[in-house]
Amino acid sequence: MRKVLVTLVLIIYLALNTHAQEFNKKIDALIGKAVKLNRINGTVVVSSDTY
Repeated sequence: MRKVLVTLVLIIYLALNTHAQEFNKKIDALIGKAVKLNRINGTVVVSSDTY
């Protein structure tokens, strides 16, 4: 549970501090690392309400 919370906080932090293309690359890298470590078992949804 703690790792999930840390991951969510990191995603929110990245969402607030990067541009769209950089954000996509960082999210892909973060999700890729989690998959390699067998930490994701399901679906990941990332949403941003910036224009």
